[in-house]
Amino acid sequence: MTAKATGICMLTSLFISLTAHGSDTDACISSFAAGQLEQARQQCEPLADQGFPEANFIMARITTDTQPVDYPKAIYWLQRATELEHAEAAYNLGIAYQTGTGITKDLPLAIKTYQQSASLGNAKAQRNLGLMYSAGIGTAQNYPKAFEYFTASAGAGEAASQYNLGIMYLQGTGTAPNPGLAQEWLTRAAENGDSNAQMTLGVMLQDSDLDASLLWYNRAAEQNNPYALYNLAILYWQDERLEQDLKQATYFARQAEQQGHSKGTELLAQINRQTTLTSPSLASEETATVATTAGDKGLRDTDWVMQQPKREYFAQLTQLKTRQEIEPYLRQHNLTGLVDYFPVKTKLGEVYIILFRDSFDGVVTTRTGMKGKVPDKISKNAWIRTFESLQNGIKQ
Repeated sequence: MTAKATGICMLTSLFISLTAHGSDTDACISSFAAGQLEQARQQCEPLADQGFPEANFIMARITTDTQPVDYPKAIYWLQRATELEHAEAAYNLGIAYQTGTGITKDLPLAIKTYQQSASLGNAKAQRNLGLMYSAGIGTAQNYPKAFEYFTASAGAGEAASQYNLGIMYLQGTGTAPNPGLAQEWLTRAAENGDSNAQMTLGVMLQDSDLDASLLWYNRAAEQNNPYALYNLAILYWQDERLEQDLKQATYFARQAEQQGHSKGTELLAQINRQTTLTSPSLASEETATVATTAGDKGLRDTDWVMQQPKREYFAQLTQLKTRQEIEPYLRQHNLTGLVDYFPVKTKLGEVYIILFRDSFDGVVTTRTGMKGKVPDKISKNAWIRTFESLQNGIKQ
């Protein structure tokens, strides 16, 4: 066989080998994604032993997803994947070193491992490094270094880094003050769902643009941010630009108190004293609402819907075409006495909405509250929303 023919055979053999490994890797990834852990283990472990970075990382994830967790084995696979320059594995290994999970806590080594992940472009590792350098955790406090890592992470879309970068521009920490860039990054973080950024924008815009301020405060309040809840209570109670709304003020003050705001209890007491003096009937109504929210279920009307606290959450379970369908539905799913229902007019005619409520203050508490009461096959498809969204729909 000629040297040229031998070279062609070698290239062909190499191509077949790489193709086979690619197919095996796809099967390994697919099995893991489908939750078939034992099958994924059988497919991934040979590839991991051959030095494939993704296979090593998946083996670490299979290990942590298998109960009881074999932490030393998980760390073993993470370390192997990290040695093979797998960014996400290095990030997770950094967390292990930082928290002491499955391995001895070692903050300097956590920083070193995060740095490896960050150099490979992992935005979460960049974020964690920014937090550690800004707070002096495991290293000397270094604001310029924190600013550098937050900038890289924020540019990749990490909301917490966008918030921290905005604060650094606002306060001139680690960089020159720049109010314009501060608002730009805080807005990005707020739009990305960061409640602290939403609350901060509410404060920044409160004097210049009250409507925008209220928008961001309410976004943060939906995530139970205690400071946003407290500030909303103050606005509805005392701000001269808004018509005083003691019911709203009381609601937000109570939510702030429940979320642990240090001044929430005092504020609620002050608002309640004024409510009692200026509107005894409203005070009685507020007390009655708190006492009976979880009870008195059944048929409701539009007036009842419009009187519910705007920021309270509920689960819309389904809608039925006729009143006659309601009782069989409730009996079938053991919901009698647990839900409310009321008629609304739609483009397709009148329907009855079935809802489950219990003074819920967020999506998580609503989901949790349904467990053991609403069948899983219904609760998993329920629409979690606020009464405000329902009220706005009815007004339209």
